[in-house]
Amino acid sequence: MQGHRTGRAILFGLLLCSAFAVREGSAQPSAEAIARGMALTVAGDCASCHTLDPAKPLAGGKRIDTPFGGIYSPNLTPDRDTGLGGWSDDDFYRALRHGVAPNGSRYYPAFPYPNFAKLIRDDILAIGAYLATQAPVRNAVPPPELRFPFNFAW
Repeated sequence: MQGHRTGRAILFGLLLCSAFAVREGSAQPSAEAIARGMALTVAGDCASCHTLDPAKPLAGGKRIDTPFGGIYSPNLTPDRDTGLGGWSDDDFYRALRHGVAPNGSRYYPAFPYPNFAKLIRDDILAIGAYLATQAPVRNAVPPPELRFPFNFAW
């Protein structure tokens, strides 16, 4: 009898976990959130830094010269290999709000996350939802070309 209860408890737990996973994976952003994300992306002029080729908007690769050397803007399209396609909402939030990459490393040297410090989570996720609607573009951008000692991230 005890084994039967344990089996039912395990089965119930698996079903419950599956239900949450399906709900979480199938939740789509609303059209309103996507429209808000588009408005915020336009207002923030994201394309000015993240577009090298106008035929590939937001695919990154634009060189930005600084007094420390050159940096290249990242790909914001939903490409899984070179863009944001494999990122979760939490990954996107941490990157924009705290300058932390999905792998836990810090963005260096010029990711302007302090500029986004006043955005609320819903607005950051709306931006991510809008970016997810863009055409994925495979575009691996070059690494930063910083002069010594700025080429070291301590």
